[in-house]
Amino acid sequence: MGIAVVTGGSSGMGLECARRLGPRHRLVLADINAAGLDAAAAELTAAGCAVTPVTVDVTDPESVARLAETARSLGPLDALVHAAGLSPTMADGRRIMAVNLVGTALIERAFLPLTQPGSAAVLIASTAGHTGPAAKRDDPFLAAPLAEDFWDRIAPDIADPISAYSVSKRAVIIYCEAVAPEWGARGARIVSISPGMIDTPMSTREFAAQPLMRNMLDMSPIPRFGRAAEIAATAEFLLSDGAAFITGTDIRVDGGVTPLFRKLIG
Repeated sequence: MGIAVVTGGSSGMGLECARRLGPRHRLVLADINAAGLDAAAAELTAAGCAVTPVTVDVTDPESVARLAETARSLGPLDALVHAAGLSPTMADGRRIMAVNLVGTALIERAFLPLTQPGSAAVLIASTAGHTGPAAKRDDPFLAAPLAEDFWDRIAPDIADPISAYSVSKRAVIIYCEAVAPEWGARGARIVSISPGMIDTPMSTREFAAQPLMRNMLDMSPIPRFGRAAEIAATAEFLLSDGAAFITGTDIRVDGGVTPLFRKLIG
């Protein structure tokens, strides 16, 4: 049985992905929230899954290295879902960028050496990276968040949390494209998913704080919140052999609203 690693696995989309992957993989479930992680691991274990919980801070290289070493010690890597992230109401702009983008790069770099032919990874981005000023960004430095000068270059984008969030998620999409050749050289794949409005505790909090999200819901061709299970189902497909020719790209799961919202806000 191969290993499936899920970060942000204590709740929301991460936990739902773990529920999907658990029956066919040994799970390494990671989160910074130790109490939530233990509860999620207990639920999955009760459902018959083999689970190893690991408390991790994705912005800490040593913490990420310990997570990768735990996964390596348990068996071959089949799947990685990187769902850990922060939304605009949860932190300041620098912390959001550190978790959403720098953390993504640290996770990807740590797990690339564990890949083998058939391994696949899914990075959770956001439709926020497809709308507004962030959608037009293609700065090369966004694909190099571990570079020494990254924080100097990104300084204007972390002045406020909403900008930091949008740019960080745009950068995840760009980063995925940039590293796909390295994954391909090992017979592995990496893809990003951009969820729209998904019914999770994080989205509920953002919906209450950001009036524009009501506009998104009202104009959506599918006028409802998406479900975490729908993101998990997409991730499950992208990690499967059925998606063997899909890599280095982004999949929007948004009820079709992104192009319409883009016309509204630019």
